[in-house]
Amino acid sequence: MVGPVKRETQIITSGYGFRWRLGKRKFHKGIDLRTVKFPEETDEGADYSLQPCVAVERCRVKRFGTDPNDNDFIVLEPLSGEVFEYKYIHVTLEFSVTQVGIVLNEGTIIGYSQLKGQSDAHHLHFEVWLSPKKCINPFPFLKEKGIKIRKK
Repeated sequence: MVGPVKRETQIITSGYGFRWRLGKRKFHKGIDLRTVKFPEETDEGADYSLQPCVAVERCRVKRFGTDPNDNDFIVLEPLSGEVFEYKYIHVTLEFSVTQVGIVLNEGTIIGYSQLKGQSDAHHLHFEVWLSPKKCINPFPFLKEKGIKIRKK
């Protein structure tokens, strides 16, 4: 398994659980991951390029599109059967993944983060679902899988 953002360490900018957003207390069903590589993260100096978003494991494209809040998304169904689905939100999709049923290998680039919908900074919103009605905190899940992940 690999992290959902193609980088050595996944950096959480907003965690799972209740938070205040636009003056309302709402439940955040996933984690927001930094997709920009800041200068302090590279030896080459300033590099504000976006890091690709990737399939965390071998998956099938279940659905993709734009939600009512104008957020682009893709939902991947793992072939392992351990997880019901992974949701990636705020991602502009590569043409090669915009076909329902296509199988993606672990690490396949699905797209890049975008500023659209309810996003006010480049990031990937990532969710893990165990059933159609049960989402879990992706932080301990990814950590348990050996993914380097930390809070900002």
